[in-house]
Amino acid sequence: MTPPVLVRWMLAPPFAAAVVVSLVLIGLAALLSRPDVAFVGLPLAIGAAWAWDRRPPRTSAPHLTGRLDRLPEDGTLGYRLSLEHADGIESVRLRVTAPHGRSHEVVLDGRALTGVRGSVPVSHTGVQDLVRAEIVAVASDGAFAFEPAQHLVLEGIIAPTVRPIAALPLPRHLPGLTGNHDSTRAGEGGDFRDIGLFAPGDRLKRIDWKATVRRAQNTGELYARRSSATADATVILVIDSRDDIGSRVDAWGLAGSNTEGRTSMDVAREAASSLAAAYIKAGDRVGLRDLATQRRSVSDGAGTRHLERLQRAVALARPSGMPQRRERAPLVAVGSLIYVLSTFLDDEASRMANIWRAAGHRVIAVDVLPAPVTAGASRELALALRLVLAERDERIHELRARGVELLRWEDEGERTVESQLRALSRPSRRSA
Repeated sequence: MTPPVLVRWMLAPPFAAAVVVSLVLIGLAALLSRPDVAFVGLPLAIGAAWAWDRRPPRTSAPHLTGRLDRLPEDGTLGYRLSLEHADGIESVRLRVTAPHGRSHEVVLDGRALTGVRGSVPVSHTGVQDLVRAEIVAVASDGAFAFEPAQHLVLEGIIAPTVRPIAALPLPRHLPGLTGNHDSTRAGEGGDFRDIGLFAPGDRLKRIDWKATVRRAQNTGELYARRSSATADATVILVIDSRDDIGSRVDAWGLAGSNTEGRTSMDVAREAASSLAAAYIKAGDRVGLRDLATQRRSVSDGAGTRHLERLQRAVALARPSGMPQRRERAPLVAVGSLIYVLSTFLDDEASRMANIWRAAGHRVIAVDVLPAPVTAGASRELALALRLVLAERDERIHELRARGVELLRWEDEGERTVESQLRALSRPSRRSA
């Protein structure tokens, strides 16, 4: 049972004005000795007194609850609100605000259980306030009301779209002992490597009799076909969630302004979820690091359950508080392939990428900045954008000069994400 909520009922503005007018008229009647003036204000005073006598108790307040109704479909998300009645309340005005600031109001009967259903557009991923609802209750024929004493916020986690990926870049060296990729070491399970002397532990079916006849002659030695060992890759996804940049340049740096179009965090969540799903499907180990906080880090792992943990951590990634400059780069396993997903509008992400590259890791910088839209921007703003993008291009150029590879997670004509990944997956790019 819902515990009682103390409510401060107040006279509605019309009735409050009636009380003031009646008191003024009665005062003037007493001051001027004009009983007729008092009779004009007397009905207003009687009505206000009658409304005051019928005022609802302080514990009489409707209780608003709600939940998300269904998963996103066609860009919308359904919700359901329920209003429990309370004694003395005649009507309730419900105001529902969608993520884009669009508000809808409806008047409900406050004397019966009421349910309201609706849907809101969903244009972003991650954690977000999908529905904001507030109520204004009216009692005593509209004489009393209380302003929004209860705010209801329905928060949801919208999972990003997982893009299918066919070609996957690999680390320069595969230190794993088993997996689906050919290693440079001799072993079992991989493609043909070379022919060598038969050694203890080799299987008899691997003896190459033609090579033995050709090479052994009278020595009595046996030669066997040797294959490469298989290994798994360790992939680390590094998300730079320190800021969330939209496409509108005039809204950069303004809180709550990224409401239209995809933002940098939307792109980063899609890229991280897609890469994690593809690598884990290939049998590799995947971990997650966040440059803004260590609380969302996920250790390296594989399997379906681990993928669910990764995708939830990716969906929860968002700017929170003021990030501090890291003194050390997050720890990663030796020989890892590191994806750094960032807008590269400052030096922090590029500095981390350079540290990992200097340590011998293969590093791929994933550019998640949406295409800037300068429509309606002033001349000063356009000039500032040119300077910011020039510094960003210089930063990316320096990364590439130090051996960091670049992946732009946006389809641009023939230069699609899939074609870029195929180019990064060529064996010549992994040789070193």
